[in-house]
Amino acid sequence: MGPSFIAFPLYNPIPQLSWKAKFNTIDWSGVGLNAVLWTSLIIALTMSGSEWAWKSGPAIAMWIIFAVTLVLYVAQQVFAVFTTKQNRIFPVQFLGRTQMVLLFICTASASAAFAVPLYYIPLFFQFTRGDSPLQAAVRLLPYILLYIFFIMVAGGTLPVLGRYAPYYPVGGILMIIGGALMYTVKPETHNGAIYGYSALIGIGSGLTFQNGYSAAAALINPEDKEEGQAIGFINTAQVGCIALALSMAGCIYQNVGFVDLQSALASYNLPQDAVRSALAGSESPLFQNPAIARIVIDVVVGTMSKMYLMVVAAGGVLVVVSPLLSWKKMQLEMGAA
Repeated sequence: MGPSFIAFPLYNPIPQLSWKAKFNTIDWSGVGLNAVLWTSLIIALTMSGSEWAWKSGPAIAMWIIFAVTLVLYVAQQVFAVFTTKQNRIFPVQFLGRTQMVLLFICTASASAAFAVPLYYIPLFFQFTRGDSPLQAAVRLLPYILLYIFFIMVAGGTLPVLGRYAPYYPVGGILMIIGGALMYTVKPETHNGAIYGYSALIGIGSGLTFQNGYSAAAALINPEDKEEGQAIGFINTAQVGCIALALSMAGCIYQNVGFVDLQSALASYNLPQDAVRSALAGSESPLFQNPAIARIVIDVVVGTMSKMYLMVVAAGGVLVVVSPLLSWKKMQLEMGAA
C-alpha cells in the first residue's frame, strides 16, 4: 500500500484580499507589545524571589518593563495607533459590553481553577510518594478525564438548555468544595481522597471552561462581523489566565515555601541554596537526612495546599458573578463537544 495522507480542506475567510493585503492588516505593533507584556510579566513573577531578590536590579527592571509596556499597550489599543479599530489585536469595544466582560471574568476564573491542580497534583505525589514523573502524571487521570468529559457534557447540552448562565454557579460551587478539601490535604492523606477532591475541581472546571465561546458568539451581532474578535477576546481570558495563574502560584510556592522552610529548618543552620533546593524535589541533598526530609515534606505540602485557595477564590468569583449573567434563553451552538 502506498503512503496515506491527511488532507485539510482549504479555508480562506477573506478570499477577496491578497496575501500581502492580509499581512498588512495585522496589528504588528499590538502583536509586539502584547508579546513583551506577557513575557515580562511571566518572567517577573517566575524569577522574583526565587532567582532574583525582590529588590535586585533585574527584578525591578523586569517589573518596570512590564509596567511601561502595559501603559503603551493600553494606549496603542484604545487609540488604535499604527492600526485600525477593526484590526487591533485586542477587541477593546467588548470592554464596554457588560455580558462580554462577565464572560471574560468567568472564563478566566475557570482557567485559573483548572491550571492549579494540573501542576501541583503531580508535584504532591512526587514529594510524598516518591513517584517518577510518569507515575505522577498518571495520578492526574481522574482529574483530567472528568474535566474533559464535563467539557463535552456542557458543550453538548448548551444548545438544548439554551442558557449559558446556569453552568457557572454549579461549576463555581464544585470548585469551592474541591479547592477547600484540597487545602486540607496532608502528606498522609489517602490517594483516593485526593482523587475525589481533585475530581470535584475537574468537574467544575469542565462545566465552565469552554462555554464562553458559545455565549460570546450568541451575544455579538452577526452584521458587525465580530466573530473572530469574540474568539480572541475569550482566548485572552482562557489561555492568558492559565499562564498567569501558574506563574502566580509558582511565585507563591517559591517565596512562601522558602520562608516557611527556612523557619522550620532554622535549628539546622543550612545555607539558603540548600533550603531552596528542597522546593525543587526529592533530588535535593536535604532528603538524604530522614529527619530533615520529614520536615521538608510537611512544609512543602502545606505550601502546596495554599495554592488551592486560588481555586476557592476562582469558584467564589463564578458564584458571585453568575447572577449578573444573562439567564434568558438564546440560540447557542454546541461548544467544544
